[in-house]
Amino acid sequence: MALFSTIQNFIKNLDEQELIKYFTGFGLAVLGLIGLIMYLNYSGVNKYKARLKVINKERLQTKKILTDYKLVNLQKQKIEEILSTDKNFYIDQEYNNLVKKLGLIKFQSEEPTKSDGEIISGKIEHILTFHLDAITMKQLTELLTQIAEIERLYPKELIIKKVPNSQKIDIDLTIATLEEISENE
Repeated sequence: MALFSTIQNFIKNLDEQELIKYFTGFGLAVLGLIGLIMYLNYSGVNKYKARLKVINKERLQTKKILTDYKLVNLQKQKIEEILSTDKNFYIDQEYNNLVKKLGLIKFQSEEPTKSDGEIISGKIEHILTFHLDAITMKQLTELLTQIAEIERLYPKELIIKKVPNSQKIDIDLTIATLEEISENE
């Protein structure tokens, strides 16, 4: 109580000019303190908002990775099922059947070349490259459609060259399939 009385007496003894100076100083100090508190509050909030944006971005990336992982596993299971259905699948026989079925054998200028590609997860990639001369785009699309319908085959590379002064094209197409590596190899 004595401290409060001392402050009260001090204020009463001040003249008007000094009182205005003290109140102005006190008001400015209070405003400065409020401003400092607001600045610290908003800068902290902005810092946490920025951190939250980073966390959300990382969360979305993680979600995408997990979704992609699930998709890859589903595709891997599907490939395993496809590979297990026909153990006697030969890419060159399938190619010959396709070419005969579509009537493209007369456009084949050379024998297709067969090679082995890379080993992927215990499976070897068998590759067949062939060249067809002077075919139409319709024939090419029919060929690619037929290849897409055979689950074991997939196109790997296609090079199209226009035949000069003609509506025809020459193609170099590489198709591939996967096969389990047997324990004997």
